[in-house]
Amino acid sequence: MEATELIELIARGEDSRTQFKKGQDVTNAKSLAGEMTAFANSKGGRILIGVADDGSCIGLSSGDIRRINQLISNTATDCVRPSINPETDNVSVNGQFVMVATIPEGISKPYADSEGVFWVKSGANKRRVTSREEIQRMLQSSDLIHADEVPVDGTTPGDIGSDPAGDKYRDSQDIDGNLLNLYKKTISFLMRNLRLVQNGKGFNTIGDPEVSPAALEELVANMLLHRDYFISAPWRVFMFDDRIEIISPGALPNNITVENIRRGVSVMRNPLIVSFATKAGELPYRGIGTGIMRALAAAPGLELESDHDRNIFVARIPRT
Repeated sequence: MEATELIELIARGEDSRTQFKKGQDVTNAKSLAGEMTAFANSKGGRILIGVADDGSCIGLSSGDIRRINQLISNTATDCVRPSINPETDNVSVNGQFVMVATIPEGISKPYADSEGVFWVKSGANKRRVTSREEIQRMLQSSDLIHADEVPVDGTTPGDIGSDPAGDKYRDSQDIDGNLLNLYKKTISFLMRNLRLVQNGKGFNTIGDPEVSPAALEELVANMLLHRDYFISAPWRVFMFDDRIEIISPGALPNNITVENIRRGVSVMRNPLIVSFATKAGELPYRGIGTGIMRALAAAPGLELESDHDRNIFVARIPRT
């Protein structure tokens, strides 16, 4: 890092990616491990050592630099679980040395200190993570846990749904059952509520559904296979006069965007369920990563929305 870049960084003050510490403050491995895990569990960041809280450069002696470098190395190896690899850079500013310790965002979240405590950044400070759901989110982001691998209380292997004739239908709006039942009943509900249009055919023909069945099949399968099963909320299908909305719990995961999935990029949030669908052959799910593209081809007016505020994914199909 160049001195001019460091001066600009200091001038912006502390935030969720930048923290100041005096050299004499960096002596405790336990405290330092908390700061490191907070950065690793969040978006990463830098600890500027030799800078006071008010942004003034106090600097470090050569002895301080040797001691703190060793402390950082030992802490990252022995007091952060799993271990991390921070980088240090000694930068001279107006004759004073400032150590810049860079902790990247971790790829094996969640990280804990030596006492098993998880920390994340909260503004310029850090906070302890106590929520089971938040820990699950971090495990999920690192592909260390998937909702479809978590046992469901009160269930047995017989509930998986080997009998395609099984039926737990409640009414025309509430649908439950195994994966195959959910798919079949949802498609049935949609098809019997769609209008039939002639599309230039003869007067006495039955007509075609106003929305492509192929698009609906792809979108319903996508909803069932890729929803976030950690969220205790139902998926929903709404039919309005001008559109159909298929709403899945859970926005797109990780760095996936709507533009990505339009081009065929795919992340399997529930790999066991996807494996069942592709190998058992009970759902029309082929060509992983191309389902949305096929739906778009069958229904060009299809709109897709990943709403991170409400944590939902919406497929919106216009009705003719």
